[in-house]
Amino acid sequence: MMLKLLLLFHLTFFTIPSLHNKLQSFEVAKLYEGIILDRGVKIINSYDNVENAKLLLTPTQLQTGSYNVKVTRKAKDIYLIEGTKYYIETRFCFDYAFSKDVVLVIENNYGYNIGKLYL
Repeated sequence: MMLKLLLLFHLTFFTIPSLHNKLQSFEVAKLYEGIILDRGVKIINSYDNVENAKLLLTPTQLQTGSYNVKVTRKAKDIYLIEGTKYYIETRFCFDYAFSKDVVLVIENNYGYNIGKLYL
């Protein structure tokens, strides 16, 4: 599955520590695979309210390393990795990115934070 993720992302693996120091960084909380739902699907949210749903985000993992990707902001702290069905959840990232080149560093796949996003 990891190989499939890498092929889908068309990512370039690289490590340039000095580049990371010059960019603004944000914590990455989780990675998700987005599943587009059929029209008319409903959900009950955490406040017990019924809402229409258009996208289901399911947790996924990515091999540790640094990746050069393009992201677009889709919601508060949620960024789509362009050209894929994968989403990044950040912590306190207020950048309104649109197809923005970033460096995604995955340090591990478990815990409070799994890596960093460098803008």
